[in-house]
Amino acid sequence: MHEVSRNWSEKGTELANAGRYERAINYFDLAIRNNTRYAPAWRNKAMALMNMGEYRKALGCLDRAIELNPELAKVWTVKAIALQNLGRFEQAIECCDEVLRIEYFNSDAWVRKGTLYGALGNTQQEILCYDRAIQINPGNASAWFNKGSVLALQKRVGEALPCLQMAERLNHPRAKSIVENIQTLSE
Repeated sequence: MHEVSRNWSEKGTELANAGRYERAINYFDLAIRNNTRYAPAWRNKAMALMNMGEYRKALGCLDRAIELNPELAKVWTVKAIALQNLGRFEQAIECCDEVLRIEYFNSDAWVRKGTLYGALGNTQQEILCYDRAIQINPGNASAWFNKGSVLALQKRVGEALPCLQMAERLNHPRAKSIVENIQTLSE
């Protein structure tokens, strides 16, 4: 039963990766009908729904996946993204905390948590989260970029520039233009 559900779910994932979300959902539903306890199919269905902008519907699938297996960090991550898109930042932070309970050294979860604190206007906590992400993974370009951007907005250019330059060295797609703008303004 598990193998059949996995096969249906994999077919759905192929379709979702091709942008055929409605068709993918049909395959995820087949996987779920075959085995209602197959948490990855619930998560994958939620991701397809989110790609269609159906965040509230996705939350129902994610809650079911969490009920089935609360130790799947990926499900908590996807739920944090859904809640973030609904503007429910405090709840999204709680989901990040669950990811970090399961995988404390997940630097991307620290970056997402920082972004959420930023959305709430708590830049002190935001920067602390980016610092933690950098400590865990010094190669996390998003952590360097986000920290540099926050510092730049606070007019702390001397601190911001090295962060943004590191993000640029790590090939963050937006870092170069911001570094150039700061350097031009500094001249």
